[in-house]
Amino acid sequence: VVVAAETQSRDIQNSAMESLKQAINYLSGMNALIAKPILIKKLYQLCQSSVASVVRSSLELLLILCIKSEPLAYKYVSQAADSEKELGRNPYQLIIERMAIGDVEIQLNGLT
Repeated sequence: VVVAAETQSRDIQNSAMESLKQAINYLSGMNALIAKPILIKKLYQLCQSSVASVVRSSLELLLILCIKSEPLAYKYVSQAADSEKELGRNPYQLIIERMAIGDVEIQLNGLT
């Protein structure tokens, strides 16, 4: 906002405003997920998808939720992982299996 206000360049002003909109949308979306733990569980379940890009996106969002400073986010992701016990699996087993399939992008997201 400061950059946009202090410059006369339309391109810089537009870029700064677009970046601010994206940041607000990002925070709003993260808060919406945290406000509804069932959405986090569904996101976790999407890691079972046969579509690699869906798995990548789901894992990326789960990891972002875990590193977010909001303590509830990690708690809800852990609860979603614990739901695997109902299927006779270990918590986080699904994520571990998805990261082990050899998809480099998924593995890199897991390291970050």
